[in-house]
Amino acid sequence: MGEETKRETTRADKRLESPPRQNGEDSASAFDTPESDDSVAPPSAANPPDSTNETSQAEETPTAEERALSNDAPTRFPWPNRFQEIFIASAGATGATLVASMLAGSGSSVETLERLSLLFCGLAALTTWFFPLPLSSPRAARIGSFAAALVVLYWLEPIRIAEIRGEHDLAHGTRTEKEAALERLIRLGTRDLAGADLRELNLSDADLANLNLKKANLSHSTLERALLLETDLSESDLSGASLRGANLTSATLDGANFGAGADSTRCDRFTQLPKSHECLYGSITARAPARSGGPKADQSR
Repeated sequence: MGEETKRETTRADKRLESPPRQNGEDSASAFDTPESDDSVAPPSAANPPDSTNETSQAEETPTAEERALSNDAPTRFPWPNRFQEIFIASAGATGATLVASMLAGSGSSVETLERLSLLFCGLAALTTWFFPLPLSSPRAARIGSFAAALVVLYWLEPIRIAEIRGEHDLAHGTRTEKEAALERLIRLGTRDLAGADLRELNLSDADLANLNLKKANLSHSTLERALLLETDLSESDLSGASLRGANLTSATLDGANFGAGADSTRCDRFTQLPKSHECLYGSITARAPARSGGPKADQSR
């Protein structure tokens, strides 16, 4: 009995000296540095990031088929995409149409028409965006096509739209439209109006200097105080027209029709005529050619 009691006492002392660790042992083993290499887990189980990196690298490396597809696909710059290109081209076409209608309208000054002409060139050049981009150098192709279209349109002179509208109105318009068309054409620099139908128009105080009005019909038109310096009126019809106060200095009147009687061309003492014509009794007539040796003939009589 005594020996058994000693053994139990010895066991109890050992238990007190080294108490068992349960939860604490697990936490300590989790944070303590392992003392030997035997406690280190195998690399395959302990280092999963290495396998993850290898997998991500494998996913990022394109295959041969993917590289071929990427080479065959058309290269496009990030903006604009194809939908935006078509939208921009449509907006340019719509804007160019509106500007063209403004060019064809009347009442605009030459400076305004020139600005509208430049705006028309820029908007119309945007219609090149309707065409798809090439596979190589898309940015250069887009800028180059736009610049080429801009140069061609500027060379074609869109301001000619205003001239074409003026020529149409001058030939087929009403009296008011013809007067406005003639003023517009003169502002745009048109000088050749040979054979124009200008009958019964009110052209008082109009600047018609240096115009080619050969064979033009100016019958019964009002040209009072009009400026007709160096204007070619040869073979034109001036019957019934009023030229009171008009300046026809150095104008060409060869073969012009001045009418007769009630349809004669009217003038006054303020009408300035070339040396070949004169205002006689309110009508324009050609001067009689000077007699050669007239004074000698008088002396012989």
